[in-house]
Amino acid sequence: MNEIILTPFYTKLFLSHIDIRAANECWEWKLHRGSDGYGHVRYNSIEQYAHRVSWTIANGPIPEGMYVCHKCDNPPCCNPNHLFLGTQADNMRDAIEKGRTASRVGELNTNSKLTAPDIKRIRILLEDGSLSHRQIGALFGVVPRTISHISTGAHWSHV
Repeated sequence: MNEIILTPFYTKLFLSHIDIRAANECWEWKLHRGSDGYGHVRYNSIEQYAHRVSWTIANGPIPEGMYVCHKCDNPPCCNPNHLFLGTQADNMRDAIEKGRTASRVGELNTNSKLTAPDIKRIRILLEDGSLSHRQIGALFGVVPRTISHISTGAHWSHV
């Protein structure tokens, strides 16, 4: 993302588009928000996230590769007290810890071809030992590697 270089005029204009409240409350962006809920602003003909601009005003440049994350989990919030720097891994860990990510386990994974009953049948066939991974995979429409991952517990261990 391009570095944001702020002038006093732009800073004042930018801040006028935030609903600034008490220091512990969310300060929501009042103008355009994307479908993701985050505030968007154009700066030097480049679209920026409003919370990133707010961070820059309060704290200076954002180091290369860093994300500006929300403690409050409120995408339009621009309150610098609610923002923190982190890597993409930090942001994902924060989302998982706060329950903001959709579960992608088993049948809830939109790419899954198998169901929990299929896994139980596959495990019975694996235990029996009379069919190869290739043969079991063919019965269920998956590649042998999928059967191997099931047999080792790398996939579907929750069933």
